[in-house]
Amino acid sequence: MSSFGNVSLEHAKDDRASFVHFIKKAVADQESPEFVELRRFLMECFVEVDRDFDGLVGREDFDSLVEKAGSLPRKWGFAPTADEMFANKEARATWRDQAFKEVNKSNTGKIPIDEWLNWCLEHVVLKAQFLDAAFAQSKKDTNAEDFKAWVVSAARTRHCPEYKELYHFLRDCFMKADKSNVGLIGPAEFDEMVELAGAAPRKFGFAPPASETYASDAERIKARTKMFNDIAAKSIRGMKDKLPFNAWLEWAYAHICDKATRLDGSLSGKAPAVDDLSEATFGSAKHRTKLSSVMRGITVAHATENRATFVKFIKKATASKESAEYQELRHYLMDCFVECDTDFDGLIKPDTFDDMVERAGSLPRKWGFAPTTAEMFSSPDQQTAYRQKIFKEVNVSGTGAIPFDEWMNWSYSHICKKGQELAVEYAETKMTTSGEDFKTFIVNASQSRHCPEFKELYHFLKRCFDTADRKSVGLITALEFDEMVELAGAAPRKFGFAPPTAQTYANDEARVKARTKMFGDIAAKNRRGFKDKIAFNAWLEWAYAHICEKATKLNPSLSGKAPAIGDLSKASYGAGKK
Repeated sequence: MSSFGNVSLEHAKDDRASFVHFIKKAVADQESPEFVELRRFLMECFVEVDRDFDGLVGREDFDSLVEKAGSLPRKWGFAPTADEMFANKEARATWRDQAFKEVNKSNTGKIPIDEWLNWCLEHVVLKAQFLDAAFAQSKKDTNAEDFKAWVVSAARTRHCPEYKELYHFLRDCFMKADKSNVGLIGPAEFDEMVELAGAAPRKFGFAPPASETYASDAERIKARTKMFNDIAAKSIRGMKDKLPFNAWLEWAYAHICDKATRLDGSLSGKAPAVDDLSEATFGSAKHRTKLSSVMRGITVAHATENRATFVKFIKKATASKESAEYQELRHYLMDCFVECDTDFDGLIKPDTFDDMVERAGSLPRKWGFAPTTAEMFSSPDQQTAYRQKIFKEVNVSGTGAIPFDEWMNWSYSHICKKGQELAVEYAETKMTTSGEDFKTFIVNASQSRHCPEFKELYHFLKRCFDTADRKSVGLITALEFDEMVELAGAAPRKFGFAPPTAQTYANDEARVKARTKMFGDIAAKNRRGFKDKIAFNAWLEWAYAHICEKATKLNPSLSGKAPAIGDLSKASYGAGKK
């Protein structure tokens, strides 16, 4: 494909060079035919998964949408496939949940096409920076040294750009030989197909011409027919006179892997297993990424997003040391260790041990699965005595300084024990499951600030604040306050515990006026000097007090007042069972 002139999407689907040129042209100029076609392609992906024809895509169809759009860069190995990227279905769902939230900037739970287009185009522009125009042309065709490196890479793993290009090359050979267009190859067509495939190594002298291998056409046909019959004999479909594409692919790849040992003696000569990801890579020449450097499971970052993901992360990490989640947990614990190794000697002393435990414990405490330090200890002396005891438990060598392996062993054993107490059925927030669950959730959150429900409520109110804070300045205006109240109010309205806004206010003007007064009342209590903005803590205190007051309608025994921060009389933690 020439680098001059316009490049169509069909060209981009046809070979790697065209794909690179297409993307480069599309992101360089929004007036270009390539950009227009890229935008149309992304719109078509959207429309194809919009099964209820409402112009919106929900979370249940978002996965299909991403798969459709991602198929093109994955085809040429510039991005990992879903199976390569995710170690398990939980990891896939978690990553896609996060992506859905990123796309759905309106936070409506349904993605309109403009949000999808904006997110995709931003993503494409970013990724296009890593596409090397110099890498666009196939290394299969440039020179002998390139061809050698190309074949060796393809023979080392099925999960790299070279193998994926080889796959499409072998597919093209199959399609050209399938003159009858039935999707099956006979002996005569197999002979032609082998010739087509053999032209690539012969071009640079890595294979002899057929005329040097066989004394005559008859001998060549006889030998090729035997090859064909040997492959067909292994068929599990009962066909002995025809070969499907998969049989050709497996035979050709095994043959190539065997021959590749002449180019690189370190190769085994065997075709790597389909699920062997040990050598997997993706990307272009200058920006090649090893899959081993990509966290394929649920990450710590994901586990901090919501309680359900935290529970799944811990369950996966403690189920097997072979899991991606275990590797992520190990890195997390190492980060906690390194951050507290203040003298950089690879050891943790008693004076920084307390800080390390605090850092590691912040994650389960965030969701109320463990008590905070303030909840756990009644005095600094009690905390010190307890941590000194734990230090000795961790430091099994008794040296007075903890190396990483001791910290890792103790931590993982501790986490495994705690992980057994985490109930997966309790993972999903009770804010969204049913009216009865929501009622219980609010009543518990209103009884104490020291319980899992309040801590989850805290993070919910933070998300409302973050969503409304469009300018990301950490302060909310009266207009943003109106939006924030709407976001928070959607939760009780879902189960009929609060009326729709339209029933509360006669019109939008009345709503804005009332909300502006609420905002003014909150801002008037501000001790920092500004009256036209409120900070997160002001929103949190007002919203919690409001919720505690309304909760009396769900449980009249409640006082209607927000519990004091230091009131531990009803404190609890854990997974459902107190």
